Amino acid sequence: MFGGEYATTDQFYHYKDLWCLDLKTNVWREIKAAGEYGL
Repeated sequence: MFGGEYATTDQFYHYKDLWCLDLKTNVWREIKAAGEYGL
């Protein structure tokens, strides 16, 4: 799941984070993307 965004009437910001939910443990972990299309 890609991270969220922050938006107001005059600002817009993408957090550019990437997360994975382990469905067995219900624990989120952040994924550090790399390479040409990394975040």
